Amino acid sequence: MDCLRKHTDRKTEPAAKLGRQNTIKRISRKVEGNCSLSLAAAIFGVRGLLQFGHMNRIPAVLSATLVAVSLSAQEPSHNEKVPVMDGGAGPCSLELTVIGADAKPAYAATVKAHMAYGFGGIRRLDLEAGTNSDGKVKFIGLPARVHQPPLQFHASKDEFEGVTAYDPSTECQAKHDIRLEKSKAQAGP
Repeated sequence: MDCLRKHTDRKTEPAAKLGRQNTIKRISRKVEGNCSLSLAAAIFGVRGLLQFGHMNRIPAVLSATLVAVSLSAQEPSHNEKVPVMDGGAGPCSLELTVIGADAKPAYAATVKAHMAYGFGGIRRLDLEAGTNSDGKVKFIGLPARVHQPPLQFHASKDEFEGVTAYDPSTECQAKHDIRLEKSKAQAGP
């Protein structure tokens, strides 16, 4: 707060009158004084922050920050979190990548699995999850031994379907791809 009072008592001269060297010296003095607004002016190099009085600096800093945040938000994110479905029935896991007919990752494809496990397959587990923008989904907590292996994981999106087989007794931690193809039921005449 002291820094704000110290710099609001005097008017800042326009940058054109100061010259480049005096402007840099003034910025560095303000930065040394721990003034966050001056630090923002030094980082962004915004001429308007130096030309006008202190009250005009706050909206300029806020708008510069909003522009920086919006630009970073527009970049495509290929490191998006993978949706995880926990079956809570064992130590195994399966990471799936669903690939569409156009050979690109299928966003919002639905992956379903039904499994029976335990003595005589008395316990049953139905799982369903959707893929992220990279076409990925992960199932964890799968039982290590299932009744009638391998498990079938069915993926679908619109009129496309695909299946992959997974046997947790032979590959407890696995990664598989599912390729979607036009459904045979809808591919008719």
